[in-house]
Amino acid sequence: GTSGIVDPQQRTFTVPADALVAGVNTIAVEIHQCNSTSSDVYFAMPDLHVDASGTPIPFRDGQLNATYDSDEVEAPDGSDYYTWLLTPFNDAQTEADIMGPNEVYPSGTSLEDLIGINDLTVVNTNNGPERFTDRFDPAVEEALTDGAGKPYVTMSDGLGDTIGPLYTQALANNELPKTEALLKYRIEKPTESSRDAHQNAKDAYQYKRPFVRMGFTEDDGLIQKWDTDGGYNGLAGDGSFPSGHTTHSYAQGITMATLLPELSPQILARTSEYGNNRIILSFHYPTDIMGGRIVGEDMTARRWADPEYQELLFEAQDELTAVLAQKCRETKSGDTFQECVVNQEEGLSDDEALEIYHDRLTYGFLQVTDTELAPSVPEDAGNLLLTTFPDLTDTQRTTVLAATSLPSGYVLDQPGDFGSYQRLDLAAAN
Repeated sequence: GTSGIVDPQQRTFTVPADALVAGVNTIAVEIHQCNSTSSDVYFAMPDLHVDASGTPIPFRDGQLNATYDSDEVEAPDGSDYYTWLLTPFNDAQTEADIMGPNEVYPSGTSLEDLIGINDLTVVNTNNGPERFTDRFDPAVEEALTDGAGKPYVTMSDGLGDTIGPLYTQALANNELPKTEALLKYRIEKPTESSRDAHQNAKDAYQYKRPFVRMGFTEDDGLIQKWDTDGGYNGLAGDGSFPSGHTTHSYAQGITMATLLPELSPQILARTSEYGNNRIILSFHYPTDIMGGRIVGEDMTARRWADPEYQELLFEAQDELTAVLAQKCRETKSGDTFQECVVNQEEGLSDDEALEIYHDRLTYGFLQVTDTELAPSVPEDAGNLLLTTFPDLTDTQRTTVLAATSLPSGYVLDQPGDFGSYQRLDLAAAN
């Protein structure tokens, strides 16, 4: 049992086919009380599904199509939830050294004319003097690949030089039907009565995109045009804040990090890179990326906090780790998934990943509101550490998030009783 969890708890476990032998197989199960005073532990195994062909077993239709409590969310005042969650954006717009006015700059505006760090960061990232001298710069190419692809696919290189290709192979072979179903659409699936989680906020704030406000260099503007004309024209009329691509990357990336906690810092660093790539292409500002991260964090936390939806996540985790472990053995990369992780030769170290992720939490913005507020963790956020610290209580996991969080006062910090996703440093907490 698990302390503080009401029964019955259900988990689906996947046993690799090569762990079975012809004839009779014995399944051994060990269970424990959650603490020394508990006395009601019990066990049942009502369902045993065997696929002798080794064909991956997807979720049942009823599981994916069911309505979950976490599908619906409403702001305390009854308004659109994510517009409300991101209301600190209104304060950011009043800080001239953070954001420029929501207007198109006149042709011929120079870099020296920019005041807000939001605009300066975009221009320096998009066309800095020592970078991006041609379209085939690797960073530009990665940004274009990310922008055109699905995050859970393009971010596979964040898993390392061994596990990344194995994961990509498993996706291509349709060996991860449960994992892919969650990452592809079910984590972010909007209700029938709503749009994508971020879109209502975009419509509410209607902040113009960087390339719209600052123009392209070919027209005496400030932005290098790395994407196609169609790519820019298609988004010119859509609001910039928050970044939809970044929302997708964090919803999928944080989910991947919870399914594979052994690689959480590296996955989160790559997730932040996906968001940063939207700045390279000048589709978004740092504040847009931070807003997308907040939406993705909240969305994923609510999924893990939903007991019924949580079962889907655990089933996907069992599937993903079993498939990757099997592939590790087949390629002699390790006898277990954990060995496979340790044996990887390339990729970010934990310290490198933590630094990258940490820097992109604030993008160098100064603290602009109260800097001495006590740590404040949103109610559901502790569930984001459920797979990293399964033996801790939710209160203890929340304490870990509080201990590793940023100080208060940075742009998009949410004051009040709700808690602030802007302050969370998930990479450090893991």
